[in-house]
Amino acid sequence: MNLPHIPTFVISLEEATDRREWMNKQLSEIGINFEFFNAIDGRKFDVPNHPSYDKNKRLKYFGRNMKGGEIGCLLSHRGIYEKIINDNLDMALILEDDVVLKGGFKQAITELTKIGDKFDVVRFLGSPKVAKHKNRKVAHLFDDFWMVRIKTTPGGTHAYIVTNQGAKKLLKHMDKNYLPVDTLVGHAWKTGAKSYIVQPGLATQDLTMESSIGEERFDKSVDLKGFQKTIFPITRAWFKFSEAIGKSWVWYSNYFKEKLNS
Repeated sequence: MNLPHIPTFVISLEEATDRREWMNKQLSEIGINFEFFNAIDGRKFDVPNHPSYDKNKRLKYFGRNMKGGEIGCLLSHRGIYEKIINDNLDMALILEDDVVLKGGFKQAITELTKIGDKFDVVRFLGSPKVAKHKNRKVAHLFDDFWMVRIKTTPGGTHAYIVTNQGAKKLLKHMDKNYLPVDTLVGHAWKTGAKSYIVQPGLATQDLTMESSIGEERFDKSVDLKGFQKTIFPITRAWFKFSEAIGKSWVWYSNYFKEKLNS
């Protein structure tokens, strides 16, 4: 099966030779042409003073600063969005270099290119946790595989397609950042992007690989003092409440349109 022309970018640190060999082998075997996009290594960033970072919002809603690796990852994805727009690409497939692609991935890409006007972003999320969440079928791809709307906002930008319009919508919210890129991509009520996933899932992350972002991003401790620490339970609760309202809005406001078109 020939894959319709869709530019494919693999985000990878330039020195990550083992990962690059892995991705080259994996994509060559299924016949997907690609190019490496040199990742931005943010692990040594002065995070609080980085010009693309919104320290105040981050501390208000999360109680701790983002990690440099998270900002580097975000800026790497942002760089591809800018390339999509500058090169006037209709859409692009974006992969991170720790992704494991499953059988059917290439066919799903082929089918999605045929319905590119129905979405801005489609993520390939293959974890069992994602599969358990309620979803709504939006467009049939092939066999038992569908593009679906999921009633939550799971993380994960290890494999996804973004259209030109989707890149523009996401970029509007990436000048000053307080959310990791995978969280932002899922916040469709914020970006206005038509964001979906493919189910059953067709891509997972190889968790045996050491994270380039850093495991410390999973630290949930609060690093605040004084008044900020006192009001944090309120600001955090507000963020979670707003997120819940946003998820429900996206789910229910698209119900009839997606039901009729599926």
